Amino acid sequence: MTWVVDTCVLIDILKADPVFSKLSSQALQAKMDDVLAISPITYIELAPAFRGDVAAQNEFLNALWIRYDFGGSRDAVLAAHKSWYEHVLRKRAGIRETSRCRCDNRCLRAFKGRTHYAQ
Repeated sequence: MTWVVDTCVLIDILKADPVFSKLSSQALQAKMDDVLAISPITYIELAPAFRGDVAAQNEFLNALWIRYDFGGSRDAVLAAHKSWYEHVLRKRAGIRETSRCRCDNRCLRAFKGRTHYAQ
């Protein structure tokens, strides 16, 4: 049987959470005889925990014997991984995303799609 691992469990283990790390590790160990996998969403959500470093993230998942092969959607998952990491960086830096410009229309030429960044 395949067990899908939640993002929280992996972050508990990665960050050595003092409350949940041991419980999360035990939960994974209890299912090691089965297949452990993550969804593309979990893969993407982990990006900030690894500072966007796909190789480090893959190494961590491989060490835990967690599958993360997304087949034909690999390129889309990696693009979303990068975008999510960059979004979290902007948010942590205090840059808010808006769909309307609030800088008296001088930057309308810089609009790309529906995204605009304002400080």
